[in-house]
Amino acid sequence: MSAVCRIGTLPARFARGATKLGSRRVASHAKPGRIAIRAMASSFHDFKGKTLGGGTRDDPQVGTDFDFAQLKGKIVLVNNFGHQCYDKDFELMNTLKYVRPGDGYVPKFQIMAKCVVNGEGEEPLWTYLKSALPSPSDDRAGMGADFIYDIQPNTMPIQWSPVRRADITWNFEKFLINQDGIPVKRYSPKYENADISADIDALLVDPNALL
Repeated sequence: MSAVCRIGTLPARFARGATKLGSRRVASHAKPGRIAIRAMASSFHDFKGKTLGGGTRDDPQVGTDFDFAQLKGKIVLVNNFGHQCYDKDFELMNTLKYVRPGDGYVPKFQIMAKCVVNGEGEEPLWTYLKSALPSPSDDRAGMGADFIYDIQPNTMPIQWSPVRRADITWNFEKFLINQDGIPVKRYSPKYENADISADIDALLVDPNALL
């Protein structure tokens, strides 16, 4: 399964007051239901990605390397979307601007180039996020994609291999990352976006509030 990733950030200047990489467990951030693994990275900030440009000659569709370390001290919301969207020849940015949501919409947050989030060849960042938070907080049973069958009965959400329990179920699963780069909450596609604001407010007061 491939998808586009958008990164929204909030400055942590209102927040009060991680560890470096190693071959050690990340159990210090684990809660019941989370997997404590030997990780290749200790935080979101250890990863890099490729930006999706603006779709013009001066701002090419596939942009430049983006080091997530530059987001240290900020709250990050990672949103997986665009599984079915064609991402070449400027089409994705034009889709956002003219089709959905349309009306000249231009994102004010960073959009990353399309990448593999499940199965063979998945990006290490997504392996890390899914290992830190194996299931959405509002969908422990992993039924998040069931509503797709109601809307599109002939849809086959599972289009990748191998299939793993912690895989992304569908577009619009989200991960909330605290100021230290630790994934603190995962949301299913059905979770109301407006309800995420309460978790963001909590992190602005205390980066460890949701751990």
